[in-house]
Amino acid sequence: MGEVNRDGMQMYTDDMSVAMNALAAAGKIEGRWKNQYDVILGLESQLGNGPLGRAFAADYNPSAEQIVGSADSLVAAPEQMAQNGRDCVQTYLTAEDRNTQTFESA
Repeated sequence: MGEVNRDGMQMYTDDMSVAMNALAAAGKIEGRWKNQYDVILGLESQLGNGPLGRAFAADYNPSAEQIVGSADSLVAAPEQMAQNGRDCVQTYLTAEDRNTQTFESA
């Protein structure tokens, strides 16, 4: 979303803004994940009730906990990353405006 060449560095702010909006939209899965996780928990409650189930649950539960922790982190991250990107675009535009004013007043 930018380029570095002999003339300096350029951020394509319009492209970057579109990308950050798309990233934020992807982050809207957090609510859906939580709803589906409730369904998974309901199904998991049926595991481990018999001898085979207990053996399965002993292997399944630690892995499931690790996966759920990772999924929780991933679904929350896109919105924060998108906001960080938006902040970068605004910082870049502010600096560009200041530099333009400095050159124009010189």
